[in-house]
Amino acid sequence: MPIKLTKAQHMSDILKPYFEALASRPILYTPRFILRTPEERAISASIDIVGDWEVASRLARIPHPYTIEDARFFLDQVVPSELVWAITHRQTGDMVGVVGLAPYAQEAATLELGYYLRRDHWGLGIATEAGSIVIAYGAGLVGQHRLRSGRELGVCRRPS
Repeated sequence: MPIKLTKAQHMSDILKPYFEALASRPILYTPRFILRTPEERAISASIDIVGDWEVASRLARIPHPYTIEDARFFLDQVVPSELVWAITHRQTGDMVGVVGLAPYAQEAATLELGYYLRRDHWGLGIATEAGSIVIAYGAGLVGQHRLRSGRELGVCRRPS
């Protein structure tokens, strides 16, 4: 007689490859960029990028102003529990943004793509290039039908 899984067990099984991938954290390569796990050296660039109100105002989970404490929280709490990559330019070594996949709280067994880029790098195809390889990696983990992305409007308030 086959064992019948509960819905929660089934959903957990679907995301199991994602959680296993947290241990290996592959480096991903695109023609122009290297995507690797953010490290301590990324703090300054992160503060510069997310400190820009035009960037922060488009992000659901980033506070503004973005401080060194926020950057350390990201490295200490978010990076170990989610697949995130610093987007680093191959030629210059500069970090131009972050891209990642995280479990989507509103839909069980689904991963959400998120990213942010330096404003002076918007419109250059970087999100498409980095996002494409991350989507391909995520689809290999959980299947393409388990991926989503979206933009939350009015998610960040400018401080008074």
